[in-house]
Amino acid sequence: MEAEKTSENTPGNSSEEAIEKRKEQLKQFLSSKKGLFILPYVLLAVIVYVGVYIRTRNLPGLKDITTGTWTLGPDLDPFLFLRWAEYIVAHGNLMAIDTMRYVPLGFNTAQEMKLLSFFIAWFYQFLSIFSKEVTITYAAIILPVVAFALTVIAFFFMTREIFGGFFSDKRIPNAIALLASAFLTVVPALLPRTIAGIPEKESVGFLFIFLAFYFSIKSFKNVNLKKSVISAVFAGISTAILGLVWGGITFVFMAIGVSVFFYFMLGQMKKKELLAYILWIVTFMPLMIYFSSRYTIINLVASTSTIPIFATLALILFDIYIYPYAKKISFIGKTEEKFKLPRTFVSIILTALILLISATAVLGTSFVIGIMSDVFNHLLNPLSTNRVAVTVAENKQPFFNGEWKQNFGPVFGTIPLFFTLFFIGSVLLMFHIFKKIEIKERVLITISYFVFISGIIFSRYSSSSVLDGISFASKTFYFGGMMFFVCSFVYVFFRYSRHNKLELLRIDYPLILLLVFFFISLVAARGAIRLIMVLVPSAAVIASYFVITPLFYAFKTKEDTAKVLMIAVAIILMSASFYSIYQFYGSSVSQASVYYPNIYTQQWQKAMEWVRNSTPETAVFGHWWDYGYWVQSMGKRATVVDGGNSIIYWNHMMGRYVLTSPEDNKALEFLYAHNTTHFLIDSTDIGKYTAFSSIGSNKDYDRASYLPQFFLNEQQTQETKLGIVEYYLGGAGIDDDIFYENNGTKITLVKENSGIGAIMIEKRNGSISQPTGIFVSNGKQVNIPLRYLYYNNHLYDFGAGFDAGFFAADSIVSSGGQMKLVPNGGGFYLSPRVVHSFLARKYLFEEEGNFKLVHTESHPIIENLRQGGNQIDEFVFVNGEFAGPIKIWEIEYPSNVQFKSEYLETKYPEDIFWS
Repeated sequence: MEAEKTSENTPGNSSEEAIEKRKEQLKQFLSSKKGLFILPYVLLAVIVYVGVYIRTRNLPGLKDITTGTWTLGPDLDPFLFLRWAEYIVAHGNLMAIDTMRYVPLGFNTAQEMKLLSFFIAWFYQFLSIFSKEVTITYAAIILPVVAFALTVIAFFFMTREIFGGFFSDKRIPNAIALLASAFLTVVPALLPRTIAGIPEKESVGFLFIFLAFYFSIKSFKNVNLKKSVISAVFAGISTAILGLVWGGITFVFMAIGVSVFFYFMLGQMKKKELLAYILWIVTFMPLMIYFSSRYTIINLVASTSTIPIFATLALILFDIYIYPYAKKISFIGKTEEKFKLPRTFVSIILTALILLISATAVLGTSFVIGIMSDVFNHLLNPLSTNRVAVTVAENKQPFFNGEWKQNFGPVFGTIPLFFTLFFIGSVLLMFHIFKKIEIKERVLITISYFVFISGIIFSRYSSSSVLDGISFASKTFYFGGMMFFVCSFVYVFFRYSRHNKLELLRIDYPLILLLVFFFISLVAARGAIRLIMVLVPSAAVIASYFVITPLFYAFKTKEDTAKVLMIAVAIILMSASFYSIYQFYGSSVSQASVYYPNIYTQQWQKAMEWVRNSTPETAVFGHWWDYGYWVQSMGKRATVVDGGNSIIYWNHMMGRYVLTSPEDNKALEFLYAHNTTHFLIDSTDIGKYTAFSSIGSNKDYDRASYLPQFFLNEQQTQETKLGIVEYYLGGAGIDDDIFYENNGTKITLVKENSGIGAIMIEKRNGSISQPTGIFVSNGKQVNIPLRYLYYNNHLYDFGAGFDAGFFAADSIVSSGGQMKLVPNGGGFYLSPRVVHSFLARKYLFEEEGNFKLVHTESHPIIENLRQGGNQIDEFVFVNGEFAGPIKIWEIEYPSNVQFKSEYLETKYPEDIFWS
């Protein structure tokens, strides 16, 4: 017996008993009220930690190789915000006119959303309390991570508040909010704007979107008037801060304005909610107007994005204070009674007529038509369709079978899981919120909603399908789906209003806000690649609702078959969500780990070191607009244009009179008017030729062109008695019709059905013969000699031939795990529009004239090859990608150059801008 007692009290058994005891204690704690209260916050802390962990994987790589100090990541705009933050720290405030931008006019900083730079400066001053070694750059690097941590917390509380009154079981809103926060944390679409080293406007902006929504919801839900008023004021403050940080304020304006409209339409608006709504407006408006000249009373009231706010306010005020008197008018009263029109509907019609007549009388018919046209265009193209906007890659419209699948995967088979969760989830949510009405109307609204969102999403399915976004079928599907849903909703609305059952249609304000925000985000994500990230928050909430709801219902269901079915559905949905989160996490960590300056950015760091050390502080740089913030921040020099695109007409003139100009005189005149001392061209400008030649064209696109690549096909090289014939294969259309006469034979190639497929170069006895362009027109081959050839670092002008050329450079290809150097292995076909351009002449052909080459920053790949003993020129194709130097010229103006004020004009001619 004693032996048995001894064995029972061994250290191993005591340890196991202790573990079991602690498990039991933990179980009891988690099932207690206190445990249930604390657990969500513990899990939220874990989610926030994961978000911070992901977004700091790139920290070790955020170093400038020329100084060894901290630097920002591979982005452009953050360098402006950093430079302004440095000025704020040094001077206590931001300069009124930024003289480093848009020389010689400068930039009025009151026109910009400058609060982000103040946030960086304030954050630096806060961090300095704990360490004197902290730099402003480091504060800018860390700010997005801290802001995202706060964003996740705000998002959690907002999501929980949305479903707080929708479920009787209070655990469900917590679970939905936690899962939604997890999605928000790991979805890669948000990563580029919230990662360390990228202090973009969105990194802070999303925080205030969620705060504005959260306090707006609280202001409507709070029964206590005092709490409702406080929440409304905080919603207004959050909205104002957002407006001083990011243009994403339009999402808050439209979401709240439209949501309150529907809330009123369903007969739920009371004086307390009206007071909260008014307080929100009178809080954000004066704050925004006071702190930024970007906002005025007129543009806030008359903007397309704010019209829903003020039109809804006018509607509610009319219904409360004017409708009782309007109803006494015989015609109105009899019409309402005869057709049994709902009061809210009559108020909507009368208010719309009053606003329409007033706007026409005060602002003119053109304003009203312009607003309607603007709304229609924004539904199709949320950002813009002008020639500057459409050349920006992130402004291009995505397709479902491309960017949507990539961003809302992971793709399981052919199914993007996250997309499927929020797509089906939104349909079921719509079915769920109308649970009080008859099944027939409930199904009608749900089906029409399904068609509605399908039209938004799938009307841009792919560029090769009939649903390409621009076809008649696409637009019919898009707008037809909207009309079907609107008509279905109005039908149900009238039916229940006439039977005095409108209360059965009532929806909680938070759910209206969620669905409206989801709709606006869908339209935005359909309209531009850069706006896909805006869809992530509402999609995460709806997907989480879809995943969590069946799980709780499974435990509540008592019928065995239904219980088994619900559990099976819950397991499938939970598995899909966890798999998606796992895949998103891996993808985000992988992306974040390399999100730091690459070899291209390092090439710029070296070039800007030369600029800082070798040019006067008064130097002014000309270049394409992309690089302005880098030159200003890293190079510490002023520029003519930059990424702010505040004077976009100058982009047109930079493209037309400089980069694509066939003569130097125009370039010198334009640059002289802007006090330009240096000019810079980067290797990526070759690929951007399409953009700046389009922007620099007249209304007929007279300069539009590009530089197609052709590569030597060694297998087709032919030996002749006198030498060899080489063929460079490629393929490109032609800019204009070609009219060429060869030995009395007239050749005509029409651009609509012609193109160039190859370049032939013959070498005879060590000399180069005139290149031949092998064109194809209507299926027939046509050979035409080209006048110009750049080969072995020498420009050949053969004096005759078609006025085009070929630029050859070395090529490096991977073969059997080895890198193979092919001399003159690749090149560009230079059309008549390109071959005489400033870029071709200065950058490729090394012509100087009044532009003296003072610095060449070789591409890092070329530097590495040279260190390995390879003799290689400044230009090379690496596995099909062009790599070249950054070249900087100092400008020597001729004595007869004159200042011409037209080069300082800022108004973009309308016929060119919208052509």
